[in-house]
Amino acid sequence: MEAVMVNIIGTNNIIEACKKYRAKLIHTSTDKVVQANSIMGATKKVAEIMVKNAGFVSVRFGNVLGSAGSLLPIIQRQLDKGEPLTVTDERCTRYMMTIPDACELLIKAADIGEPGKILVMDMGEPVNVLQLAKDILKKSGKEERITMIGLRPGETLTEVLMTQEEESTAKRVDQFWII
Repeated sequence: MEAVMVNIIGTNNIIEACKKYRAKLIHTSTDKVVQANSIMGATKKVAEIMVKNAGFVSVRFGNVLGSAGSLLPIIQRQLDKGEPLTVTDERCTRYMMTIPDACELLIKAADIGEPGKILVMDMGEPVNVLQLAKDILKKSGKEERITMIGLRPGETLTEVLMTQEEESTAKRVDQFWII
């Protein structure tokens, strides 16, 4: 219910307020909308469609390193507690971006975003999460202790940034795609 309240009803409230006060809206979305197989991904997809239909701009983020709930703080907590690092699957990959990248994407969206469009940053190749965990353990000087926990409900092995249809119509501007 929280995802519906925040991502759908909350987005609708923001859209209505922006229309009323003639404000610009840059909506923050996620790569999880592309293969929406969780409540969060599905509600963010609905919000993205609402924003598009209202004539505002969305940005689609990958994993923002260092943000609340991102991979690095979780790994750091596990390291601090002396716990094994948990990894979903040895094949698991994720797109990663830094906080400055995320800020740049938002600023660029405000600058070049067109009504009803989605901006996606080219984040290069996805990162193998197991290799990232190994690299962090090596740099920390701690012994390699990694536990495979398997996919949780709504989780995917790999992420994609755009659907095939979106890729076929996306326009490249600098290091961004406009859908």
